Amino acid sequence: MDIKDKYTEDTWGKIKRLPYMVAIGMEGAGRSGLSGSAQERHAAVVSVLSAREAFPGNPLISRILPLSDGEKAEMDVIAQHDSAMNFLSASGIRSATDLWNHIEACALEVLQALAKHEAGDTLTDYRQWLLRIASDVSVAAKEGDFFGIGGVLVSEEERECYARLERALDLESGEED
Repeated sequence: MDIKDKYTEDTWGKIKRLPYMVAIGMEGAGRSGLSGSAQERHAAVVSVLSAREAFPGNPLISRILPLSDGEKAEMDVIAQHDSAMNFLSASGIRSATDLWNHIEACALEVLQALAKHEAGDTLTDYRQWLLRIASDVSVAAKEGDFFGIGGVLVSEEERECYARLERALDLESGEED
């Protein structure tokens, strides 16, 4: 049985889309300018694809990642990123606050579904992957600099968003009794 067959179509869509929403949330958390935004998007692509090496035995992550390699895999990740952005826009999400509220609600639903259907390190790896994506994007470019002068590597807004993600991924606090 294909791992996605354990889930409703809606839940599988959220499981697959959440890594990209985390990347989008971190990309929008600070003000990194045009060049910095490009660096953050590239970091998101690299971070998503790095899960192949970081979590090679995880069937869930393997099923989410594109089957292609090299530049084709990067283009597939960009397409999924764009698809997630289109989904968010179509869902009426127009502000960073709305986006992070959506990410938190989605994370809770996804983690509860995964906890019911997955064993071993599958869920732990997925959570670590999401945090890694957030971290990689947050350190990809300086925030608040002027043509590379000044600024900080990780803005206060990025730290706050990362902390929100950590709390949202804390399964114990989100489990129902």
